[in-house]
This record gives sequence, structure tokens and C-alpha cells, in this order.
Amino acid sequence: MSAQGEVLKRYPQRGLGRRHALALAVLTPLAACQSAPPTRTLGGEDAAELARVEAYLNSLRTLHARFEQVSSNGTMNVGTLWMQRPGHLRLQYEPPSPLTLIASNGTLLLYNASTEATTTMPLSRSPLGILLADEVTLSGPVTVTGVRRLPGQLQVSIVRTAEPSQGSLTLLLTAPALSLRALRIADAHGQATDFRLFQLHSGVNIDPSIFRL
Repeated sequence: MSAQGEVLKRYPQRGLGRRHALALAVLTPLAACQSAPPTRTLGGEDAAELARVEAYLNSLRTLHARFEQVSSNGTMNVGTLWMQRPGHLRLQYEPPSPLTLIASNGTLLLYNASTEATTTMPLSRSPLGILLADEVTLSGPVTVTGVRRLPGQLQVSIVRTAEPSQGSLTLLLTAPALSLRALRIADAHGQATDFRLFQLHSGVNIDPSIFRL
């Protein structure tokens, strides 16, 4: 399954292995030697759809949802997501996973409660930073590498224009009424981490302390 590839779906397999590696896939930048994903020429219909997607994403100032995180081998973890734009995100994994992922103050932090170890990197080096920007844009600093229409769904893949080797972000939305349903963060080697979202609530009040350990 490619970075822009098939529909993100729920995998039946649940497992605990590689849970740290799964979360780190969100954090890890891509090897600079990898070539950029191919771009495509957008037609008028694509441009109209992307304008709608851009407007919808910019309307998501806050979001609360449940998630299933799935690796390319089908290993799954579950948890709760809180997002507040600009720049704030928390992924709280359920036990037995000891992990918490937080974006705040321009930094991504992964905390492992079992070892009390932390891993950090600038949010600007993760594809998640595109989604958490104060203003989401799908042109200029961001390049759309794929637009795919599926029955009742729209799939959009994007990279940072200046640094496409940092990774790609694929969004799966319902259509024609747009609603975010899944994310895929992929590296240049085709290794992907999928997040299926459900029980979404937007426009909610979120306690700022959520985005602190």
C-alpha cells in the first residue's frame, strides 16, 4: 500500500509489539537522500475540491476524537486525541501502551511512562505540523501530491514544498459533506502509520493543561 495508496481502513489485528516504533513514526523525519514524491497537475475540479478541503480544515480549531493507530504490518494501538490549532495536539494511548505524544510550543514530545524517557523534535519537521498550522494551506508552502475520489470519500496527499523528504500526510475525508476520518503519515520508504478517527467532536472547549505532561 503506497503513501498515497489505498483507503485507510480498520485492521482486524490487534497487537502490542512495536508500539514505541509506531508512535515514533509520527516524530521521525525522513532521510534527506530520498527523492520527493511525484507531483501531479491539478485540474479545475481538483482545485475546487482542494479549496473546500482547505476551508474545512481551517474551520477545525479544536477537535476531540478516539483513534486507532495501525502500522503497515497491522499492529494496532488505541487512544484519545485532542487537537487545538495552532500547534497543539495530544495522543493519549490506552494501557498497556505507556506512550503519550504531545505537540505544544513548536515541539513534538513523546513520553514513555514505563521508562520515563522522552523524545522531542521540532513540530516543523513533522508532517503533523501542516495540519496544526494556524492557517492550513494546500498550496505554496504545501504541495498536493495526490487527489483521489472514492465512493463517499476524498483522499488528499500533501508534502512540504521546500522539504518533501520530511514526510507526507494523507487525509481521508467523507464526501461530499467533508469530515476528517483518517490520517496517514508515511516515510519515503513506503512505511506508513495510519490513524482512523471516530467519535469526532469539533468546536469543543479543551483545558490547556491537556497539552502538558
